[in-house]
Amino acid sequence: VKELRKGDKISVKSIHWEEKLGKVNMGKRPNSDSLKRNSSSLYRKVLNYYVKSWELLERPPEGKDVVKCLTESRSGMDNVLCKTWVFKGHCPNKTCSYRHFLLNENEQRRVKARITQQKQDKATGAMDVARYRENDIKEPHTDKYMESGHGAANDQDKKMRSKLFARWLLEVFGRETVEGGSGLLDIAGGKGYVSMQLLYETKSSNMKTTIVDPLPRKTVISRRHRKAFKKLNLNPPQFIHVCFDNKFVQHPEYGHLLKEASLIVGMHPDEATGSIVEIALQQKKPFAVVPCCVFTNKFPERKTSTGKRVETLNELIDWLKLKSQSRGHIKTALLPMGGRNKILYMRQQDYFV
Repeated sequence: VKELRKGDKISVKSIHWEEKLGKVNMGKRPNSDSLKRNSSSLYRKVLNYYVKSWELLERPPEGKDVVKCLTESRSGMDNVLCKTWVFKGHCPNKTCSYRHFLLNENEQRRVKARITQQKQDKATGAMDVARYRENDIKEPHTDKYMESGHGAANDQDKKMRSKLFARWLLEVFGRETVEGGSGLLDIAGGKGYVSMQLLYETKSSNMKTTIVDPLPRKTVISRRHRKAFKKLNLNPPQFIHVCFDNKFVQHPEYGHLLKEASLIVGMHPDEATGSIVEIALQQKKPFAVVPCCVFTNKFPERKTSTGKRVETLNELIDWLKLKSQSRGHIKTALLPMGGRNKILYMRQQDYFV
């Protein structure tokens, strides 16, 4: 769109209105009088659509302020600057009713500052992603999970994340730990995909899993899975619809499950992420959790080492790691899948004696 300034003289090339009106549903051919007195967005869309047919004849040297190029007045959404035009330099929507020109030098400076800020935000975001993909502990049994990195070619379908997590748990913690005690606690496990994958991977009748999720569901385990468990002589997962918090530790009916549990896990457990780490550290239980959401507004008391509120996923991971300083060292690993794939975990030997 050409920028018109005060004092500019222009000519409009001939336009075959009858051929073009159908595209904008104007209904009738406009004339100069109707364009002057009618400020509807429909007329502005037509002029904006064919504004490239304008030809600049003369521009006075003293003219600096850009005037409203489509009508004498703009209001509402028509006076809002088009973000696509600002950040991409052009707008592909030929019927866009937003403004595609800058009013003055002050707005030009503001737009330039906003573009600069956007570039800085992108650079900061790239640094955050790179830091998220870092792994502070590289061990032989987790190297192959680190090789995938962030490349789209190595990302596996998100539907496979439960299977990937289950295999990783068996490789890192071992079958003896996973099958020990009263079994494994799957926190915020939803429909129990992680627990079921562990059963299929181990095919052990000694394997016991309990899903702790406050959201009850009509169909917990499908008929297909129930038949498979019966055929393989496996114990189907048990479901407890309560919150996993400090009350769970003292619960008269479920408290013993935590004390006797061999492992506490959580795949994208949302609000329960902090509780998994805190309770596992208190009880000195092995755990593995894949954090996803931060919930800054729900947990305003969470602060970084500098006193800043925890607002990003990297800050949440740092906050969780700080909790283990007096008890042991939380390690990290990456699963070969897209999205939030960083695992925070501690084995029994990772705790201080």
